Amino acid sequence: MTSVLGLSTKEIGCEVIDKQNHAKGYLNKYSFINLAKYFVMDKEIWGEYEDSWLHINNVYINGPSFGGIISSGKAISFILQDLLKDKSHILGSNMKDQLYTQQKTADGESIDMTLGWHVGNLSGTKYYFKEGGGAGFHCEMRIYPDNGLASVIIVNKTSLNTNKELSQLDSSFIKKIK
Repeated sequence: MTSVLGLSTKEIGCEVIDKQNHAKGYLNKYSFINLAKYFVMDKEIWGEYEDSWLHINNVYINGPSFGGIISSGKAISFILQDLLKDKSHILGSNMKDQLYTQQKTADGESIDMTLGWHVGNLSGTKYYFKEGGGAGFHCEMRIYPDNGLASVIIVNKTSLNTNKELSQLDSSFIKKIK
C-alpha cells in the first residue's frame, strides 16, 4: 500500500517491516538513563551490551498519550516538502493554516504551540518543530514555511541534543537566505 505521497509502509508506518533494515537503538552504558532503566523500563526491552552501549530491543510504543511512526529521515522529508507546497497533497489550505496558527491561553496570550507543532525561533527566523523518540532513539523535525525550508534529524541515541545539533545545521541555511 502506498500513501498519497507515494510512500510505502516499508518506508513509513507503525511497525517494523524489514528488521534487517532497521536501526538499533542504544543507551550509553555510563548514563543516568541506563542507571535508571531498572525503574522505568521492563527487562525485555534491554538487549546486550555492545562495547560501551546497551542495545535496546525493538519495542512498539503504544499508549493514549504517545505513539509515533517508524520511518527514515527521507520519508519524513517527503512529508515536510509537501507541507511547504502551496497546494499540499496531505492537507487542504484551511487545515494547513490551522496547523501553523499559534494557540492562545484563556486570557488571549499566545503560547509557543500550534495544534500540531511547537514554535521556535532561530536567529530571528520562526520555525515549527516536533520532537520525539523512544527507547534508544531521538528525533526532531522542523519546518520554516516562510523560508521554504525544512529539516529532520533522526539518531539511534537517546541522549543526543537534537535541538542543538539541528540549530547548528539549520543556521548555515538560514544565513544564506537572509
